[in-house]
Amino acid sequence: MDGGIEWILDVQDCASSRLSGPAGEASLRGLFSDLIAALDLHPVAPATWHVFPEPAGVTGLVALAESHLACHSFPEAHYLSLNVYSCRTRPEPNWQAILESRLGPCRAIVRRLERGAQSPQPHPQR
Repeated sequence: MDGGIEWILDVQDCASSRLSGPAGEASLRGLFSDLIAALDLHPVAPATWHVFPEPAGVTGLVALAESHLACHSFPEAHYLSLNVYSCRTRPEPNWQAILESRLGPCRAIVRRLERGAQSPQPHPQR
């Protein structure tokens, strides 16, 4: 069984102006568009966005045919939490280039999780 791949990114040292308010939403919308194109993902509905009153951040979520793409920004900490999950494995994108194109200079810690089991396991009886 192939359960796909999940990337969990901690993006640090971002410009807070690109993480809050309407400008932050625009930056993150652009980031989602870039990731969708780079990973050949397929949204099933428009992204949902919530912009908190400044100086707070932005939350975004898009449902994909492959699963989901989500983020939450913390401008006061110059930090973006980003999660990308696809039920099909994909090549690793150039995270740093994609992130810097929308967020400016930043530092990304990327964790890659292979999802699923190598072979189906029986569910325990209860």
